[in-house]
Amino acid sequence: MTDRILRRCRDIEPRLRDAEIIETITGLRPDRPSVRLEAEPLGSGRCIHNYGHSSNGVTLSWGCARDVVRLAGADR
Repeated sequence: MTDRILRRCRDIEPRLRDAEIIETITGLRPDRPSVRLEAEPLGSGRCIHNYGHSSNGVTLSWGCARDVVRLAGADR
C-alpha cells in the first residue's frame, strides 16, 4: 500500500522520486455506535465534543460544523 501511495504521489510531484520512507504507520478513524456531538461544561467554559464519524466524516462535516457553531454560541 505504501508503494502505491508513493507511486501516485511521484506521478503528481516528480521531485518525490528520491524520497525516503522513514516509517509506515496507520491512522485509524475513531468509531463508536453513534457520533458524539455535545457540549460539556468545563470550568467557566465548555468543551464541545464532535467525533466518532468513522468513514462518514466528510459527508457529515457540514451539518456537524453547523451544530458545533450553535453549541459554541449557546448562552452567550
